Amino acid sequence: MTGILMLESLTRGNTLKQGDKTPLTYRLLDADGDNINISGKSATVRLVHPNYLTIGYEKSGLTVSQDETVTFTIDNIIPARKYNVEIIVDNKYVFPSRSAESKFTIDKSTLGLSRGGI
Repeated sequence: MTGILMLESLTRGNTLKQGDKTPLTYRLLDADGDNINISGKSATVRLVHPNYLTIGYEKSGLTVSQDETVTFTIDNIIPARKYNVEIIVDNKYVFPSRSAESKFTIDKSTLGLSRGGI
């Protein structure tokens, strides 16, 4: 692995409503197309506010699949805003959002109202 790491979203669309638990799947890639060999390794997903200073959501305890993807759901109602995705593998590799397809927006919903999130 010598190229810069990146994410490819395999989930269609880029907008979720607050409280939506649609599974989100990302392929973990090396920009050179080299085999990464990280299947079975532990992964943590972070949704980061675009200023990269604040983590809006974090989910650990995930595992990289055989096809070098990570699938997760957002279990909490998080603030409505745009998020960048970071996937950290084995506390060693950080796969960042680079393109519009690996970033997404959480829109307001009535679930956010019921929890005081709006």
